Amino acid sequence: MSEYEAFAKALRQSCQDNGFALVKQLLAPETTRHLREELVKVFASETRYPGDIYDNPSLGSIRIDVFNRYPAVWKAIFDSEFLKVLQMLLGEDFVLLPESALHHRGYGTWHKDTDSQQKAGHRFHWEPDCDIVQIAFYLQANTPEYGGGLEVIPGSHRVDMRWYEESQKGYRVPSEAGDLVIFNTRLDHKACWPTGPVPVEKEKYAVFFMASRNNAHARQYIDFIRGRSGYLFMDGFSFPEPVQRLTQPRGIQLLV
Repeated sequence: MSEYEAFAKALRQSCQDNGFALVKQLLAPETTRHLREELVKVFASETRYPGDIYDNPSLGSIRIDVFNRYPAVWKAIFDSEFLKVLQMLLGEDFVLLPESALHHRGYGTWHKDTDSQQKAGHRFHWEPDCDIVQIAFYLQANTPEYGGGLEVIPGSHRVDMRWYEESQKGYRVPSEAGDLVIFNTRLDHKACWPTGPVPVEKEKYAVFFMASRNNAHARQYIDFIRGRSGYLFMDGFSFPEPVQRLTQPRGIQLLV
């Protein structure tokens, strides 16, 4: 087995068994530093878009639609082996979904990212061939002292119930700045919370994308978010031409 095949097998096995995978050092240190500087500027800017979130007690601040509003961010990430990793996991023709965001100082509690669609009466996310993932680049280390990343319940992407209290301790994903964290949208997860004040240089910044295996569930998910309140960016959304030129020759699908 080649090194490539071994990596791809381990990636798929981790996502299948645990509901998440950690890919170390996908971004070069210089790229990571550049991205963090870029996000600091974005969140200091007074530019506001409908649907963005500002200083929410739980969610922090969120800037929506990285593809159209923050091209320097997605270009820096897509210049890595990012798309190849997703093709290993989801297939050569995987679907890149419209949902993307920049996060600052968000510290949410336990949840599945499918909770909202399940509350709306949908069940397609439990179909065996539904494989929709969140993709996170955290731009700082995930430490016990300052947080900075993700805490998960391994294997909970296979469990359709909430069997624990909010005080439940999970597994702290040991990500460093520039690592890639991929997790199934059914996985129970939350932010790792800091244990005290967080210095400015340790503040939490992250970039999120979403992707899906190329099947009917990708369209079902897009149809669902089109009807969600707050998803104002979906009104007239299209992927910008540079994203189309980069992805389509590789067989990657773009759905809107």
